[in-house]
Amino acid sequence: MPEKRKGGEKRAKNSRKNKKRREDSDGGDWQENFEKMWERSFELEKERFERTEQILRELQRLQLEQSSAIMAGFKDIFQNMLK
Repeated sequence: MPEKRKGGEKRAKNSRKNKKRREDSDGGDWQENFEKMWERSFELEKERFERTEQILRELQRLQLEQSSAIMAGFKDIFQNMLK
């Protein structure tokens, strides 16, 4: 019976070594995939930021137009009051 245990232990050691080798070989792929995922996430965040920035610029332009129109309306009202 002790012989079977030695063989079993040997097989267990080999399977652990094989598992470790598989993990080591997968490590590079995992890191590469993580970097690609991170870069893609960064690109999407950059695109969202640029769209938000564009929307804010457009809102500022519209507010400026509205303010100018209001001021022009007040100017006309005051000029009519002075007549």
